[in-house]
Amino acid sequence: MSGRPRSRQRSATTEPSPSPSTRTTLGEVVLRSNRAVDVDGALRAILDATVATLGFDAGGIYLLDDESTASVRFCHALPPSFLSEVGTVDVGTRPYSDLFLDERPLFLEHYERLAPGRARRWDFLSVASIPLAGRDRVLGALNVASKRRHHFADDQRSLLVGIGREAGALLDRMSAEQSLRKSETNLRALVETSYDLFFVVDMQGRVLFTNEAVRRVLGYEFSEALGMAVEEFHPAERREDARRIVRGMVEGRTSICELPLLARSGEPVPAETRMTPGRWNGADVLFCSCRPRAAADDPNGLTTASLWPVEHRKNPRIAIHQRRVARLTELVALELGLPAERTALAMAAAEVHDVGKAGLALTAYHTPGHSVDEDAPDRHHPQFGYEMLRSIGVAHPIPLIVLEHHERYDGTGYPRGLSGDQIETEATIIAVADAAENLLNGQQGCTAAHDVRRILREQAGAAFEGDAAMACARVLESGCYPPPLCLESR
Repeated sequence: MSGRPRSRQRSATTEPSPSPSTRTTLGEVVLRSNRAVDVDGALRAILDATVATLGFDAGGIYLLDDESTASVRFCHALPPSFLSEVGTVDVGTRPYSDLFLDERPLFLEHYERLAPGRARRWDFLSVASIPLAGRDRVLGALNVASKRRHHFADDQRSLLVGIGREAGALLDRMSAEQSLRKSETNLRALVETSYDLFFVVDMQGRVLFTNEAVRRVLGYEFSEALGMAVEEFHPAERREDARRIVRGMVEGRTSICELPLLARSGEPVPAETRMTPGRWNGADVLFCSCRPRAAADDPNGLTTASLWPVEHRKNPRIAIHQRRVARLTELVALELGLPAERTALAMAAAEVHDVGKAGLALTAYHTPGHSVDEDAPDRHHPQFGYEMLRSIGVAHPIPLIVLEHHERYDGTGYPRGLSGDQIETEATIIAVADAAENLLNGQQGCTAAHDVRRILREQAGAAFEGDAAMACARVLESGCYPPPLCLESR
């Protein structure tokens, strides 16, 4: 949730000291809000408790939409005409700038004198607007109105200001926690589709989470691995070395372990493990990504430790498709004469360009009552993939390339309708390779290579960037693509 940073110091007006009864009421409001499980529930509880305990007749909570407007998100008995007239307000104009920019509470007594027309329409005698101030900005405002009282007592003023301050702090904290949970969900969805073995390890070296690849490669079920000391995944004669390396990882002295792993069967598995510190379920942890040595030494593998080829465990077609597109992307980039580092960048993005599809499907599997048809066109997967990759710290511009791989040169693509030079060069290449691969090996049937070449030439400079489309047509004509069957099955 965003808000505009404060432009001035907090108002210096003296607030009356709260009485014991005021503190009791404030405690009741805070207690109700703390029982909520999410931001929406907390704000609803604050509004309802404030209206009920202080005897107001109507109320609402505004939240910032962007840098310029705020809208009512929750309301209690507000008239429809109120919502139509001031349901959305410009925070840069008075009196709203006093509230949102200067963090100044507004107590409008004898409302009929200040706004006679609105007072008659809404039957309000007094109105209060209280800023919900977070750590460094105002996030919203609490509005309450009375149809029976013209004035606000000192205790009411003090209490409303206190509620606003507590609600702002709560909103700040819960928004941060919600963002963290979203980031952890994205990371979980991504690692569950990884070919690499992924461990989450606490700072004592105990395993908190493993992905599907650990079961597939090492033979350990999640329930077996949970709570094991991480050195137990190495051969017995190397466990002291493993403990020493884990201590070095915890202390930040090393980030790579080249000790072999040990399968449940007793067979050693040569591997390279890379560690990154992070947070998991609110605690400090180590993220350990282990790549079997054959894959770690593959010169065509990903060079970014945070990226993996994606294989949805219920639909391996995603992984096969991404590997094909990555290979065709490489060939097109070479045909265009792209520098080696940009060719590698395009391939890395192509390897995960549909990660959003797997992530959306995995999210659906963990959401009761919701399902995703993995074969259906999904216009949301570029955005979802972009957010997933950014949330785990994948370096720019790979997330941006993934976001733009369905944009079209003539502006007819999605999600942002970009055109021409607005689209990253690597994304234009992946767009051509993705389209060609879908035609050659699509779920709805295969198109002959000569027809694919014709379509690419016809769409050069229209749907597709001209040079990339013509280069792809030449690659297909050369006969060096599609890739051999061994690439599909490895």
